[in-house]
Formats: sequence, C-alpha cells, structure tokens
Amino acid sequence: MKNTKTKMIEEGINNICWVCKSQLIDNKCPDDDCDSHEGQPTEDQKISKIKIGQIFYTSWGYDQTNYDYIIIESMSPSGKTAICKRATHETVGYESLCNVQKPKAEAFGKSFRMKIVKGYDGEPRLRGSYIFCGDENSESKRLGSFGLVKEGKVFYETDSQFGH
Repeated sequence: MKNTKTKMIEEGINNICWVCKSQLIDNKCPDDDCDSHEGQPTEDQKISKIKIGQIFYTSWGYDQTNYDYIIIESMSPSGKTAICKRATHETVGYESLCNVQKPKAEAFGKSFRMKIVKGYDGEPRLRGSYIFCGDENSESKRLGSFGLVKEGKVFYETDSQFGH
C-alpha cells in the first residue's frame, strides 16, 4: 500500500502534460497548440522527438573511456531508422586524466543506418554498426547504442597517454 505522499506525487506527475507541462483537465492538455493531448507519452511519441541534426553519443573502452558521436542526417519515412554520420568534437578543457569534450554538429565520413529503439529508461536510442576509426574509406565497424546528447553536456574521455 502506498503512503499518501507517494500517491500525491504520482497523481501530480500523471496530471501534467508531458510536452508542455500544463495541468491536465479531464486527462487532456488544455493548450490547443500542444503536440500531445494526453498525460503520458506513448513510445511512438518519445521516439518521434528524434530530429534531424541531433547528436547522439556512445562510450566504450577497457580500463579507459572513449566517446564516439554521431549526427542524424535523415530519417526513414517509417521513423524506425535514421541515416547518420560520425560527428566531431572539440576539447574544451582537461581535468585530472581526462580530456573534457563537447560534441559538435559537424559530420564526417560515410553515412550509415541506425535503428531507433527504446532504451532501458524508455528514452529513444540509436543502435547499429558504425564506422568507428580510420579514414573515410575505412570499413572498421563496431556495434553501439547511442543516447541523445543533452544541451550543455560535456564528456570526460581518458587522455590517450593514460589508456591502453
């Protein structure tokens, strides 16, 4: 049995529009301009928030942390896959044994297709094989799952002199 405070928090969350954060009236958003007229997003609505030009990231490495970034160039008409390219980053600082990186919306290399899937947290992810090293003609690929880069996020990658 849930306590009163937990119940009030859950009811409050369920009575707020997930898009514009307005208070719902009869489980409907009162804002006519809002994209959602329901209290909680469907999986399709979460995935439909993916847009061309957004940057996604993945991390990998053994005893070190490496980051790869990709940018969405286009999406399939069904919205189930995205055509992507690798994206560059800039080093914005150094901290301890890490390079502090900020991804940039500058694409490079060959295009590749990624599947749009729901992550463990319910948020959309991109998953598939991508060219991860070498020049534009490289065929070196790895399988990865990419999460959306949130505004202002920086990444701490192990400096190459401290990794394997």
